[in-house]
Amino acid sequence: MKTVVRSLVLWCVAAAGIVRAQAPPVDIEFFYVWSTSPGAAGPGHRLDYSGSGLGGGFNFRLDNFSANVASWHSGAFLRLVDEGQDGFGAVDVVPLSVTVQWHPLGRKWFDPYVGVGGAVLFPSTSIFYAPGGEVLDVIVDTGVTLAAQAGFRIRVAGALGLLLDVKYMPASLDAKLLVAEPPGTADVELDADLVSVAAGLSLRF
Repeated sequence: MKTVVRSLVLWCVAAAGIVRAQAPPVDIEFFYVWSTSPGAAGPGHRLDYSGSGLGGGFNFRLDNFSANVASWHSGAFLRLVDEGQDGFGAVDVVPLSVTVQWHPLGRKWFDPYVGVGGAVLFPSTSIFYAPGGEVLDVIVDTGVTLAAQAGFRIRVAGALGLLLDVKYMPASLDAKLLVAEPPGTADVELDADLVSVAAGLSLRF
């Protein structure tokens, strides 16, 4: 949570400096986000991820295009599927996405958009409990993935608007499984197709 607050403060300071320099309009976004990952079909390891958290971002706006930077924190319940054996635990994930958006209607009161770009996923080390009672430490590496999004902004009054955004990130993350009993390690690749749905407020300057 502290990381999110510090990030939002930095975004606000950066946006204010851009406005003073008479740069293109800037949208500052604050949102609540729900994230899920149904996992990938087929054999092997995968992550079934479901969680929620807070986030924020900003847009550098032109008439029909914008550059969007957003980040959010999700503390989640997580299921690790490994060749038919399920392990249960929790994990924190902080994605940072950078996308280019196309706004077909321009800067109107109703502002739909689609976007494409990339994202970096910053996961934490997680502890899982497998059906047999053994404890698994799962060390997930930071991953880079593509990001696609769609959404809209509706102006409510003045600079204030409502925002709904959906992102899809087809992530594949390298991880190390540390098993307590019997002792052992395994390097695996985790399929974690991440879908995030965000709803919140947008301030246009």
